[in-house]
Order: sequence, then structure tokens, then C-alpha cells
Amino acid sequence: GVDRRLERWRRRYPDVDLAAAIWTGSLIDYLAIHGRKVRMVVVGYRNRDAVTQLLGPAGNAVLHSADCSLLIADRPNL
Repeated sequence: GVDRRLERWRRRYPDVDLAAAIWTGSLIDYLAIHGRKVRMVVVGYRNRDAVTQLLGPAGNAVLHSADCSLLIADRPNL
């Protein structure tokens, strides 16, 4: 799962602070509240709901306010 992937990334990039968050609301809501603490959002391209939200007007506004980067990756790169 996510923990295994994060552990692999932590070994590869020990100087990068990596964390996963579990949130019951939408990604947009999470970023609206916690966006200043987020430096990069990584989303799989098959997660169409999240991609659509983030690329739409509300997502654009939240990402701009959060001042974070967005990476949409295909499965092999996650």
C-alpha cells in the first residue's frame, strides 16, 4: 500500500520529508485547510475524480492559494 511506497521513496530520497494523509473529505477540502503545509500533491492519472477536481476552477484556486506543485503520475511511477 501507501506505506510501502512511501518507505521505498524514503530510502531513495532520505533528505525529502514524505507523508501521507488520510482524509474523509475531498482533496480540495483538505488542501483548502492544510494547503500551506503541502509542498506537492501526487495523484495517479487513473484517479479521475481527484484529477478532475484539481484541474477544475475550484482546484485551481485551492492550488494557487496553497502554492504547492501538482504531479499527475502514471501507475509505474507511483
